[in-house]
Amino acid sequence: MKNYCLVILIALVSFLCLPCSAQRIFNNIPSGPGIEKVYISKAAINMVQGSLISRGTNSFYSIRDKIKKIEEIEIVSCENAANLTYVKNLIMRDLNGMNLEPVIEMEDDDEKTVIYVSKNRNEKNETDLVIILNYDRMEISVVALRGVIAMGQ
Repeated sequence: MKNYCLVILIALVSFLCLPCSAQRIFNNIPSGPGIEKVYISKAAINMVQGSLISRGTNSFYSIRDKIKKIEEIEIVSCENAANLTYVKNLIMRDLNGMNLEPVIEMEDDDEKTVIYVSKNRNEKNETDLVIILNYDRMEISVVALRGVIAMGQ
């Protein structure tokens, strides 16, 4: 009986830890002074979506029409001058190794913002990855959204 309970306990813990084992895009970027990394899992996103819908937040409904099913969000930011070049090179290397196309590019003085989408699209013109990159000479930030994201109207 103890062995049976132990097997069930191990299976349950493994099942609950499964969402935490997702392959992160910027996993190779170290944490450190001036470097922030945030990962938001599907379970956390689902809790927020339910909360916002039940409160009737109007702006969320228009976003939800475009973002049908977010699986995860990953954010990396570096404001440390000593690590900035290193982190920027890691981010750019990761982005260059992916099947992405820029859809929006904006420049203002020394600040640049680029929004990339995955070239992998289904018949409904939905993509599985959107990356928002923003950088200037003092900092860099990147946000990755994984899921089913509508690219059409």
